[in-house]
Amino acid sequence: MPGPRIANHFNILTLVLALPFALSLSCQTSRKPLVKTNDGYDFNYGGDGSNESWAGPKVGERIELQRLKDRHGVPLRSTAGKPLLMIVLIDPECGACKAALDQLQGVHDRIKQEGIPYYLVSVTSSVPVDDFFTYANSLDLNSPVYLWGRNEPQPPPALYSMVLPSHLLLSSDGTIVRKWPGTSVSDFDRARMVNQIVSDALRELQRQSGQ
Repeated sequence: MPGPRIANHFNILTLVLALPFALSLSCQTSRKPLVKTNDGYDFNYGGDGSNESWAGPKVGERIELQRLKDRHGVPLRSTAGKPLLMIVLIDPECGACKAALDQLQGVHDRIKQEGIPYYLVSVTSSVPVDDFFTYANSLDLNSPVYLWGRNEPQPPPALYSMVLPSHLLLSSDGTIVRKWPGTSVSDFDRARMVNQIVSDALRELQRQSGQ
């Protein structure tokens, strides 16, 4: 499996403007700001952002859930029983994942109340497997943890290069329904991102249930 991504260096202007980006040199920084709306952010970038490597796979593409394994080697596919599930991409070497823990916690708490399971997932971790699960559990999100299997084919480049942390709403077969790449250095903006991710996810849940 490839080694950890080498981050692009970000400059002082990026810090001052508080654009969404990964806060650690082990994370790839996003190159475009999220567009603010009245309620939160438009994560679509005038399209689905698929032409930007940091924005990840296109909506409609499928992640092979059977490649994601828990500590005991059980694939995510065998435990996902809901019509929709949320995954958040993390990595032990990405400081942004811990710095944005309030964002992850906010999304986790609110969507679980609505019956959408929340999973911590890594496709990029290069640390020993036990160290990865120790790190993921240290985030204290009370969520199942999955790692792209070390004996599996390499993850798709678009998924591997996606900025961290990123949330993806998936159907039960792993098809990407919505995605929300990145975070922000601003506490206020992260709270707005939580509201946007949750409202988008619940709107999709209502749409699928015919309400």
